[in-house]
Amino acid sequence: MINILNFETAHHHGDALPTLLKLRYSEFVERQKYEVPVYNGMEYDQYDTPAAIYIVWRDSHGKMRAGTRIIPTNRPYMIKDLWPDSVQYIDLPSSPTVWEITRFFVDKNMDDSQRQQAHGEILCAYLEFALHHGVESYIGTAPPRLWKHTLIKCGWPVEFVGEVTEIGFSEKIQTGVMHVSPQILENVRTTMGIQPHVLSEFELPMEKVA
Repeated sequence: MINILNFETAHHHGDALPTLLKLRYSEFVERQKYEVPVYNGMEYDQYDTPAAIYIVWRDSHGKMRAGTRIIPTNRPYMIKDLWPDSVQYIDLPSSPTVWEITRFFVDKNMDDSQRQQAHGEILCAYLEFALHHGVESYIGTAPPRLWKHTLIKCGWPVEFVGEVTEIGFSEKIQTGVMHVSPQILENVRTTMGIQPHVLSEFELPMEKVA
């Protein structure tokens, strides 16, 4: 099951937000050794703001097992602030129609079928959210080896907008843009075996941009 929330709606989802931040601590601090802020067993950074939207996946028992964060690029975002040199073929986006994907994880303790379900449903949630809210594309960065397994083989093409970049403290990264369309959503649903629709809620309090 997918939930989508932000600071204004988190109270409708119980302890979803602190649980997500605790899972991010386990994934990114304990497992991947990110050097990021931590408070009381929760991982956070400067992009966890009212502009951020969180997508979380729960298993059949209601336990949160996967999640991600998306942020509009007309607000501060990670690639622009930390790794602008990773974008070489286009101008850095600054638009309410282009959003950044960060902090995507799926619990590695699940079996393969559960992992595929969680992975596929989160990808579909990105696309369903985007199509509903007029988002034309996402931008993200990852080690080159992850792009194929996370997006491309799942039916979502990636346009790389820079060369592989050394960032000094972890694996090299490459930045890509993922365009949004109804056909890409259908491709992902078919490839990942996801039944429509994964989002039961669309309307979130969001900034109105003229």
